[in-house]
Amino acid sequence: MKKAVDVIERTLEKDKKSFIFVCRMGEVFSILILVMCIIGALAAGFMSVMYILGIAIDSEFATPHIAEEIYCMINGICIALGLAVACNFSVKIFNSLKTGDTPFKYDIADKIKGAGITLIVTGLFGSLTEFIHTVLIDNSVFLGENTIGIISGCEDMIILSVILMSVAYIFNYGCKLQQESDETL
Repeated sequence: MKKAVDVIERTLEKDKKSFIFVCRMGEVFSILILVMCIIGALAAGFMSVMYILGIAIDSEFATPHIAEEIYCMINGICIALGLAVACNFSVKIFNSLKTGDTPFKYDIADKIKGAGITLIVTGLFGSLTEFIHTVLIDNSVFLGENTIGIISGCEDMIILSVILMSVAYIFNYGCKLQQESDETL
């Protein structure tokens, strides 16, 4: 019997070390994505200022409408900053998880919920601004050219945010069960 308990304890310890390693890797990747989002937002802001001042370099991607260029850059900045905030939540989640204790803590559930709310706001903002762009600047809806693809590629972000919100509620329920279990013992 003692041998079986030792095997279970070693297996649990090995699983705990693997879990901590995965959390550290998740934290590192989240930090990298966070840095890339911030750099992207800064680069888009710099390009916006250059374009407004007339310093922009003509390229094959430049359009003759300054409003469209400014819209694209401001939209890019806002989405990059929203993703940076969500990645910041991700870094905090992995940082809390790498202690190796139970993952069912209310602060982790709150951080997951915060990331979900951030992504849903960012996704809705991106979709709304794309719709406004299509209607006001592009006028393709009124010309009959673009009747289906009105909403931008932010649907994936909205779907991910709904999944994160669901996971947050699952973690919240797990926290309640963990609390009941701890009080029972």
